[in-house]
Amino acid sequence: MDRQFATSGDRGLLFRAIRVHSTFYGFQPVAPTPATTNAIAIGDAADLDKAGFIKGQAGDKPVVAVKVKDKVTAVNPTCTHKGCVVDWKADQQKFVCPCHGATFAADGSEPTKPAGKPLATYTVKVEGGKVLVET
Repeated sequence: MDRQFATSGDRGLLFRAIRVHSTFYGFQPVAPTPATTNAIAIGDAADLDKAGFIKGQAGDKPVVAVKVKDKVTAVNPTCTHKGCVVDWKADQQKFVCPCHGATFAADGSEPTKPAGKPLATYTVKVEGGKVLVET
């Protein structure tokens, strides 16, 4: 006697039957658990709204989150030229390196000389009144 339970096509049919049966009796399939993230709160959303930017730490990494036209971005403020810490200049809507004058867009892109690479960026979201950064 062949002990193989079912072919792959039969299993799909079996699982659909179980789902229909369990739903009929009021049981709902368990939703998959969302993947855990390493999001770290770097400040309050109210402070971001008021000042237009906030500085913080995500573990051992410095972070600056800025809000321009209702879009929030987060960057590592370490200049890619010589490692100086760039400053957010709200009036210019860009980051400026105090050491050698390199500039970067609000999202860390568009580096000017002498920096040759954009700033490192982080995923950022505002949730529950906090600014959360994933590193």
